[in-house]
Parts: sequence; C-alpha cells; structure tokens
Amino acid sequence: MNMKKILAGLIFTSSGLFTVGASAALVTNWDWTSDGGFVTGAATCSNGAEAACNLQYDNASGVTPSGVAGTASVMTWGTPSTSPGANGNQSGLQGVFGASGAGPYDAQLLGSGPIAIPLFPQLITNNGWSNTGAAVHYNNIITSNGGHMDTSKLTTTFQLLAPLAGPVNSTDIDIEFLESNNTAPCPGANPHGTVCDDVFSVSSLPPPIVFMYDGITYTLSFQFADGPGAIVDGNTIYTAEEAPGTAVMFVQARIDARVIPVPGVLALMGMGLILLGWRVRGRKAY
Repeated sequence: MNMKKILAGLIFTSSGLFTVGASAALVTNWDWTSDGGFVTGAATCSNGAEAACNLQYDNASGVTPSGVAGTASVMTWGTPSTSPGANGNQSGLQGVFGASGAGPYDAQLLGSGPIAIPLFPQLITNNGWSNTGAAVHYNNIITSNGGHMDTSKLTTTFQLLAPLAGPVNSTDIDIEFLESNNTAPCPGANPHGTVCDDVFSVSSLPPPIVFMYDGITYTLSFQFADGPGAIVDGNTIYTAEEAPGTAVMFVQARIDARVIPVPGVLALMGMGLILLGWRVRGRKAY
C-alpha cells in the first residue's frame, strides 16, 4: 500500500472516530431553580447584638418568601428618622429568588415604589450571564444613634432541573455592611458620587462547577452583578445613598461547554501528521 493510501485511510478513520466522539448533542437550554434567605439570628448590629438596632426578620413580606429552613427573605434594622425627607421606615434587605421562567417581579417594601426584577430566563449554553437571584437594599433614612446592621449571613441554593437534575448547590455568603453617616469626606470609595455611598463586603460565591453530560464537559459559574443603584467591584458592592433610594444587586450564572476529542482521534491525527512529515522529507531527499 502506498503512502497516499495510508494517509487517506488514517484521515478517514480519524474523522469517523471524531464524529462518534463528538456526536453527543449539545444541550443549549437549561431549566433551574434557586432559593435563599437571611439566616435568622446570625446578624450583628453596629451597636451590639440584633436587638440593639431593632433588627427584625420577615418571611411573609415580599414577592418570594424564602423556602430555606432557618432563613427569612427580608431583614430590617434601625430607628426610622423623623427628619425632612424621611419616610418613617427602617432600612433593610430583601432576597428575591425563583426559577427559570418565573417573574417578572415588582419588589415593593419599606416605603419604596415598585422595583422591577426582570423575568428569570433559562441558562443558554455559551451565551453569557443570566440573572438567577437578586437582593434589594432599601436605603431609608434612620437615626445614627439607633445603630444599623453590621454583619449578616445569606444562604443561597441553586439546582439545575432539566435536562439534567443536578445536586442542590448551597452557599453561605457572609455580609459586612458599612452605612455611611452622609458627611464628607467619605470614608472610602464613592463611585456613585453620593454623600456617601453605602458599602457591602461579601464573601465569594462558589467556584465554577465542572460536570459532564452525554460526553460533553460543561462549566457552571456564578458572579455578582450591577443592578439599578448598585455598582459591583469584585466582592464589594456600593449602593447609592440618594435617589433612587433603593439598589438592586444581582446573582448571575452561566454555562459554558467544550467538546473534547477522544484520545484515539488525537493519536490517529498525530500518526497522520508524522507520516505526512516523512513523506515531505522523502520528497526533498530526491
């Protein structure tokens, strides 16, 4: 058998194996569900324990009450101010979670107007980030001597539903909060340009999760993202002190995929390249 036939055979064989190795259908659309809430009893106030700043939990208010045991979807704190412009409400945080296809929502608590949370979409493979949850900061005017939330803990869960029913991924996010005194100079960065931005420092979301389905490797990743009135810088989130008076921070996920050729394909392709190299060198020798 001459060299041309050998090369042709190797190319045909390797292409056939590649077709088999890559024949698994790429999953493009993923359904999912998420949940979450603030861990009751896990917070502290700037002036002491939870009772010192009148910190309270509420799992009945809002658009999506938490379904995670021991958590609540809303936490509030502080002594409402009676100064001009105050609305007579505490400050607070609200978690908004759901599932693909759920929403859109209008979060409206603590004297705020409707705050739009868009419909939660399916995750689309190799299509970038999608919202899978949100937290709303209700930044109302409270008294400085009444204290404010200093630290708290948010638990979130996430699960792929279809076509793969994945395990429930649960993550605790530690929160540190700096509520500014609204006097210049500001104690730190002030990207919104208000007097002064409030600052949340949060622990990381889980690292990327790599899994294989039907012969294809997928990577599921998470991140925090800007929403109206919020600027995310890594694990630091700045919320505007002035209008709109509320800020939305998103939790996002994405799925990326890559097809890895089976080892036999790579070996045959390598053999073909080696033989091709010998043939070229042989021609040069003449």
